[in-house]
Amino acid sequence: MTVRISPRRKEKLINFMHEEGWTPYNVTRKTATIKEIAQLIGMIQSACEYFHWGLAQLLVLQELLRNAIATGFRRAKQNQRRQQKVADTRRRIPQEWSFRLKFLEERSVALFMWQSMSPISISAAVIRTICIIYDYLKNDLPWEMPIGHIVPRDYAVVSWGDASHHAIGVYIPCLKAWCLVPFSKHLVHRIKVKEEVHINVLEFLALFIAFLMFQTKYDADPSKFPPTPTMLSYGDSKSANSWMRKKSTRSLMGQNALRLFANYMLLSQVSSTTDHVKGIDNVEADDISRVQELFSPKKSHIYDVPFSTLIQQVCQKYNNLKSWEIFLPSPEILSDLSYVLSSDYLTEVPKRRKHFGHFYHVESTFYGSATNVNSSLGSFL
Repeated sequence: MTVRISPRRKEKLINFMHEEGWTPYNVTRKTATIKEIAQLIGMIQSACEYFHWGLAQLLVLQELLRNAIATGFRRAKQNQRRQQKVADTRRRIPQEWSFRLKFLEERSVALFMWQSMSPISISAAVIRTICIIYDYLKNDLPWEMPIGHIVPRDYAVVSWGDASHHAIGVYIPCLKAWCLVPFSKHLVHRIKVKEEVHINVLEFLALFIAFLMFQTKYDADPSKFPPTPTMLSYGDSKSANSWMRKKSTRSLMGQNALRLFANYMLLSQVSSTTDHVKGIDNVEADDISRVQELFSPKKSHIYDVPFSTLIQQVCQKYNNLKSWEIFLPSPEILSDLSYVLSSDYLTEVPKRRKHFGHFYHVESTFYGSATNVNSSLGSFL
């Protein structure tokens, strides 16, 4: 069973975007009022309630419109002196429009733009983002979610993930599988020296990789799992957990990563949610992501250490992991993850790859007998 958008609501949304000039297929809109923006956001948000891919596109649209409103406010403020607060309650934003603008934290900005009815410039990037949603609906592609991903149920898989300044670690006991993704020298420099990459984004990627591991196992043999199975990923970053649950964040880098994740969630038969675990209870994933501390003496970095040596070091502490499988993300996946670690807004993020990576028996990595093990792992470049 699936929950899908009704034909009536879909047609209403398509007609609204077209007739109000929010697509380039008629007269391209150049400006909008705060009310018109609230109407657009409200209609799309309502349609995306049970469609995570749509929510991710809405997230981008909200950020672009937030910037457009802020720019319009600065321009309007230059033209009109704003020396006293407007006390006339008749000119306050009606509650129904105010609710639809809750993505704006700057309520005073929204209030001023409402009262002045100042035009807000609409960029080509806004129109392009709306067209992504419009074209998807217009082409009659599935806009739905399995009901098994909505109603509470037992989790088919539970994972633990963690990220440090050196690597990402994922630990999934029920699948007898784990993952170690060490960072390149370039990424470590961006994290520790330039402080361009925040740990919350890396923690989110740990949750993302856990999902890819689950999806890969499901694709290999769906009969081993219940229909439309769900996964619970434990992580010790409350921010990253919130991004995955709410499909929302103000971090531009986090938005890029979230949009990439949404492409993999699109019409997937497996679903993932997350919950917080204290760092002291996230033991195995924490140790895997901090493999440099398992050496004696501890290493200051691991980007020049052979992958097989890192795996052996983990297995020295956790001997049972030798009999498990290790997941190696494909070079294409690692390249995409590296790409979204951008401090700027990306107009497009990579589409879903056909192959996410491979599972290998851990002992085969000790001697390099697994085909292209070291080259398959790679690093963030």
